[in-house]
Order: sequence, then structure tokens, then C-alpha cells
Amino acid sequence: MKQFILFIVSVLFACSLYAQEVTQGFEDVVYLKDGSVLRGVIEAYEPDGEIRIKSWNGTLMTFSSDDVKRIEQIATNKKKGKKDRIYQFKERGIFNSTDFYFTTGRTAWDEVYVGPSLQNVTGFQFNRLAGVGLGLGVNAISPGEGEVIVPLFLEARGYLYERRVTPMYRFDLGYGFATKNENANIVDAKGGIMVHPSFGFRFGARSTSNVTLDFGYFFQKATFIRERWNETLTREMKYKRYTVRVGLLF
Repeated sequence: MKQFILFIVSVLFACSLYAQEVTQGFEDVVYLKDGSVLRGVIEAYEPDGEIRIKSWNGTLMTFSSDDVKRIEQIATNKKKGKKDRIYQFKERGIFNSTDFYFTTGRTAWDEVYVGPSLQNVTGFQFNRLAGVGLGLGVNAISPGEGEVIVPLFLEARGYLYERRVTPMYRFDLGYGFATKNENANIVDAKGGIMVHPSFGFRFGARSTSNVTLDFGYFFQKATFIRERWNETLTREMKYKRYTVRVGLLF
């Protein structure tokens, strides 16, 4: 009986020291094989079973030990009453990005206009710095003239830091299909190469959804043929546009 009581006391004492250690500015950091990083307090760890970690907001997360790459305990250096924000961004795996953006430029009459566009990219992130995807969109590149481009492209993307807000890059390269438009007297159209580099930021470090914002430069070749007053007019275009793009990444 005495041995049992001593055992219980020793366990409680060890737990008390551990809790005190966490309170004084230490936290457990679990690195998963898919690139995710979880921060909090480990409540249970079985090398051949499961690992349970509780975040600062009380969320209890359970994972298989096979998914764990390594575990560290680090000093948080956090001030009293200040809560850590958890980095859970999935750095490796399938991603999907839906983006709404604007292209800005000038018409032949030197008038500034804004063209709305929508696109979706689905791909695979190899690590935080490198991922590739396939994208498809609709670009009202010159709405006043009725000129619409449907780009099909490959995208390379990456995120520079392991932070909740991090700089990111995107580089799109593909072919833009020009479309006919009877309302704008466009009877035939031909697309061309499309290039769209950009640089911006990813906000949030969740494993579910994040927001992106980037600024870029859009280049597109296209040819539009119009019939007006019994004449056929051919416009060979080289669009050079600045872009502002907002996306939802998950």
C-alpha cells in the first residue's frame, strides 16, 4: 500500500513539474511527416500507437505515431497572459487555390480600365518552398471591347518562412484561349502564350484554409477578328497588365 501511495505521489509530482515547466515558457513542438508543425503540450505519447497534444486554446489533437517526424521542446519566451498561435500549415500534400483578381491597363484611347478575372489551381506541394499545380480561369482582359481570355496554365509556388504571415511567390505559364463574342462583333479569335509572375503574402497557418494576396504582371498574346460595316478588322494584341489577386487556399 505504501509503495502504491509513493508511486501516485511521484507521478503527481512529475506531472506538476512538467506543467510548471510549460507554464514557465516551454512548449512541445511536434513535426509531422506531411510538413505540419503542431505546438502545445503533449498529453500522451505511445511510440507504437498514438500521440495526443493539446494546443494553448484547449484543442486536443490525436495523431498516429507513424506520422511523427520528430518532437522538440522549446522555450516560448511568451509574456504572461499572451497566447501562442499555432503553426499548422500543411507544407506537403495536395492543395487547391481559388482566386479572384483584377487586371489593370489602358485602352487604345489611353483610358484606364479594370478587368475582373477568376481562376482555380489544383496541385501538389512538395515542401514549403516548392509546389506545382494546374490552373484554369476566365479573364475579362478588356471588358469594354468584349475581349475574354480562358487561360490554361502550370503554376509554381512557394512560401518563404514557417510563419503565420509569410511572403510567397507564384509563377504561371501557359496558353490563353481567346473567345468569340458576337455581341462585340468578334467573329473569330486566336489565343497565345500567357505569363503571370507575382509576389505576395499568405495569411494564416491553418491546416484547413488560408488567405493569399499577391501583386503581379500579366502578359498575354491574342488575336481578335471583328466584322464592322462590311469590313473585317484584325487586332493582334500583346496585353501587358498589372494584377491584384486575392485567393482562398485549402
